Amino acid sequence: MSTRDSGRQPDVALLELVTGVWLGPALYAVTYLGVADAIRAGATHVDDIARAVGAHPGALYRAMRALTPAQVFEESAPRAFSNGPIGKLLESDAPYSMRALALLPPQGGREMVHSIKTGESSFERKHGMSFFEYLEKNPKSLQVHADAMNAMARRQARALLTVYDVTPFRTIVDVGGGQGAILREILHANPAARGILYDLPNAIKAATPKMQEARLSDRCECIAGSFLEAVPSGGDLYLLSSIVHDWDDEHALQILKNCRSVLSANAKLILLERIVPRDVDARSNSTLFLDLTMLVSMRGGRERTEDEFRALLERSKLRLNRTMPTDSWISVLEAVPD
Repeated sequence: MSTRDSGRQPDVALLELVTGVWLGPALYAVTYLGVADAIRAGATHVDDIARAVGAHPGALYRAMRALTPAQVFEESAPRAFSNGPIGKLLESDAPYSMRALALLPPQGGREMVHSIKTGESSFERKHGMSFFEYLEKNPKSLQVHADAMNAMARRQARALLTVYDVTPFRTIVDVGGGQGAILREILHANPAARGILYDLPNAIKAATPKMQEARLSDRCECIAGSFLEAVPSGGDLYLLSSIVHDWDDEHALQILKNCRSVLSANAKLILLERIVPRDVDARSNSTLFLDLTMLVSMRGGRERTEDEFRALLERSKLRLNRTMPTDSWISVLEAVPD
């Protein structure tokens, strides 16, 4: 079946291919932990399953949720699971059990086991530092990551501009905007606006010549700083693109509160994020696979449901005004001061 036949955009299909590498490790991990046997023995709620197999409930839920479209598990009620057709084959005493086949360890399988058992980043355990600290100490990896983020940012900018009118805004602040790929597209689409790009010094150093090449230096100020400490004031549109999903709730709240502290009464805050849908199916794969990537790679990073985003915003004295899906992997969440 082609991406056109399945209704997926090519960029969504590509993201699924890249992040789908964690599907095998997730299957290995739940098999290694004996999840199918725990369900067969009567445990259904993820908290009970986690207790039976010695896993972190939140991390186990994310792995089981990601395996649901593949028919390994079925979520019969919120956070309650039964074995799906494939899950039944993972039961130790099932007729013609294929549990041993799923225990052939894929690359990354042991890392996934660690993350599901503890809820912690196995990347950090392996390298002794966070993902972002690792990038800062490894310039080649930092460049590869920056190039990948720039490529994704251009697609996100296109998706944003397709569903959201940026022309009413005069000062647009891209918080954690990397090398400015999204902001450049927005400024080209809104010639009357000026921009502020805000990120760590390394990103700003790389962004400055790109703004010059795009002939936007006179309309865009590049400011170095940390969104965990403060956010520039003076904007009427603030943008957080794939930022919140990098962080646990505590740090995400700090970022949102820093944005809220500089928002005027009529200003808007836009989040470009993947949203985990209420009803998980194969169309959710790219988001669910990326959530597993975040589980293994990032300290507390995760993909969230719309309700989880709403709750974070409310705790930051912001209100989710509207949510706009796009034809890409991201949605546009517009928040306003509450």
